[in-house]
Amino acid sequence: MAAEPVVAGDPPSTGVLPAPGGRERWAELLLPVATFLGAFLLFSVELILGKHLLPYFGGAPALWTGCLLLYQVLLLAGYGLAHAVMRRGPASRQRALLGLFLGASVVSLAWQALIWGVPLLPVGERVAGHPLTPLAHLLALLLLAVGAPFVTLSATTSLVGAWSVRLWPARPPWRLYALSNAGSLLALAVYPTIVEPSLDLPVQATAWTAGFGLFSVVMGWCAWLAGRGTVTSGAPPEACDTDSSDGVRSGTVGLWLLLAGTGSALLMAVTNQVCQEVAVVPLLWVLPLATYLVSLIIAFDHPRWYRRGVWGAALTVGSAAACLALYWSVDVPAAWQIGIWLAYLLAACTTVHGELARLRPPASRLTAYYLTIAVGGAVGGLLVAVVAPATLDGMFELHLALLAAGGLALATLIHDRASWLWKGRLAPPALALLLVGGCCGWLMAGGRPAALRSLVAVLTEPVHIGVAVAVGAVLVAALARRAPWASRPGLPMVGVVCLGTAIGILAMALRAHAGAVNARALFVHRDFFGVVRVASTTVGTGAHRAPALAMWHGRIVHGFQLSEPSQSSMATAYFGKGSGVGRAISVLQRRYEGRGLRVGVIGLGVGTLAAYGRSGDVWRLYELSPTVTSLAEGEGGYFTFLRSSPAEIEVVTEDGRVALANELARNGGWSFDLLVMDAFSSGAVPVHLLTREAVGLYLAHLQPDGMLALNLSSRNLELAPVAWRLAEAHGLAGLLIEGYPSPDGRSWHSLWMLLARRPELLQGPLLTGAGPTGPAPGRVARLWTDGFSSPISVLRWEED
Repeated sequence: MAAEPVVAGDPPSTGVLPAPGGRERWAELLLPVATFLGAFLLFSVELILGKHLLPYFGGAPALWTGCLLLYQVLLLAGYGLAHAVMRRGPASRQRALLGLFLGASVVSLAWQALIWGVPLLPVGERVAGHPLTPLAHLLALLLLAVGAPFVTLSATTSLVGAWSVRLWPARPPWRLYALSNAGSLLALAVYPTIVEPSLDLPVQATAWTAGFGLFSVVMGWCAWLAGRGTVTSGAPPEACDTDSSDGVRSGTVGLWLLLAGTGSALLMAVTNQVCQEVAVVPLLWVLPLATYLVSLIIAFDHPRWYRRGVWGAALTVGSAAACLALYWSVDVPAAWQIGIWLAYLLAACTTVHGELARLRPPASRLTAYYLTIAVGGAVGGLLVAVVAPATLDGMFELHLALLAAGGLALATLIHDRASWLWKGRLAPPALALLLVGGCCGWLMAGGRPAALRSLVAVLTEPVHIGVAVAVGAVLVAALARRAPWASRPGLPMVGVVCLGTAIGILAMALRAHAGAVNARALFVHRDFFGVVRVASTTVGTGAHRAPALAMWHGRIVHGFQLSEPSQSSMATAYFGKGSGVGRAISVLQRRYEGRGLRVGVIGLGVGTLAAYGRSGDVWRLYELSPTVTSLAEGEGGYFTFLRSSPAEIEVVTEDGRVALANELARNGGWSFDLLVMDAFSSGAVPVHLLTREAVGLYLAHLQPDGMLALNLSSRNLELAPVAWRLAEAHGLAGLLIEGYPSPDGRSWHSLWMLLARRPELLQGPLLTGAGPTGPAPGRVARLWTDGFSSPISVLRWEED
């Protein structure tokens, strides 16, 4: 959710004399309370619902994108409600309309408590997202859970600001907006640090509902106070009109829409990027959202905070750094990725919001202005959450948002005839061209200073030359329409050409990166759960080189199969015979030589583990993504592990944890000999599969002498301390096995932890001495539960 800077709308042509005596004192107390409480509840409910629904949608990064989309739409509806309330004639009618929405919100929460047992938190089998329509299912759940309360809360700042102006026409309402910002930031700060670690979700939801009840009482009281008094004539307060212009210039409304939409798209695209590469947890939702909110405060609090020179330079440096982070994402430590993207988001959003604040119209147009901002935010969310997944074959909305931010920064400079560009200053555009052009050119050349011929080849492609000429012509024409050529002739043109060229080079670098992502791809598909690619590759070196087909989920390879028929049934990648899971399967096959094994696997990949299947075995594999399931089952003829396995194979297309919970309720569990957890999405860790409650569910499906195998391989997070704490919480014996790359490149580095109810079950020729049976000294993690998880606490701050 992106809270837009909202004011009361058109300042009224009439005001209300301050209420006499006690009524005025009550209004001075309650209006700030309503503002602060409404903002706090608005931002905290987003996190509570997102946290609750995360496991039902497989921990997919797109869950939060979908949440943000609906919150943007409901925010727009809240502004519409505020506008309707303030336009409905007499105060009694306004109070009736507000009371209707407050009452509907309270009734909906009471109904939820009756049906679900706890308000806000949908429960039951129908909550789990349908694999074919997860976004629509998510939006319906969110609307059902929080639709009416969210719309009511979204109207708070507008309504209270309007009531303040009516009660005290000479007193500007900006202090209330500062309180709204403070409430929003406080909610974002306390949720991941205090609320999430300390309170279970049902307690959080109950406390939030009690807070909303208090808010309803306070808002109703405020409405009654604001409706009392004698109407008097008077001019609107000058403080509400911060723009001295007489009207809105041509094209300004379009810039309002584009700037607001770009800010919203940047928030969602950056959040997607960070969650995809690290983990999908509330903290990594909070950090970008708080950064976005800070950018709004900087832009709209006071003109002195937004200076074009400072933030324009920050955007230039940030764009170059973001391009580096995209090209080198696999090699950049997670902490650096988070820092780079948050810094870029602050620079870009402050720039677009700062320009949006500069374009604030006279008081007579404020309603249209803020409504346009809300519409722009909703459109930006719609483009990222709905349009991009349906039309782009990669997470390329981030690339487009990067370009949009730079292009709009230049467009606003051209639009504003008082900008430094029109004054003929050449140092800023020249430096921008040098920095962005140099950095992006180096990246396109392969990141090697000597590889200049590659750069020349890229720059001289006909399509790039044509685009550069077209963009340059448009920019020159736009500037020529306004140019006062009598003074400093030609200098503005030089500046715009420099900046346009820098943006053009950035566009080429981003296009080259997008092309490289899908290079050699035989199959590409994007859905709610991410981007899946199948591409030809080569494994091994020298005499050991061999062709293979690999599956990428995001930026990470999730398995490969050798193309040579004689080697196609070999277990590869993280699942070789020397890996922890490979050793576990071999031990169990020897231990139960006379019967088949029952094996459960959470996370399918290309189906590599099925290579270990024997006749008489039953393998039940759980996979959330329908696309991954289809590929592993042989669609397109890329992978054959499942089809060629002699074991009986059963594939369930559903989140593993949700499916296991439903199956436990129906049939009492599967009594697996081995249950494997290997459900990663790109570089993100499925946190909901590594909690105390999740391991308890796994144990309920294991036979007494069974093993649990956890894949802890992660380039960003050190998960072994977390697994040891889970073992301790359930009284399990553990064995941590590190697998090393094989000389022929068939097996990769891996880290697995085997867990069992008794130590002797983790002993034998392949297991004894294979790794530590206890945590390393000083490596202690707090127990992860459904109510608390902290991937940041186990983040690898530097590469090993």
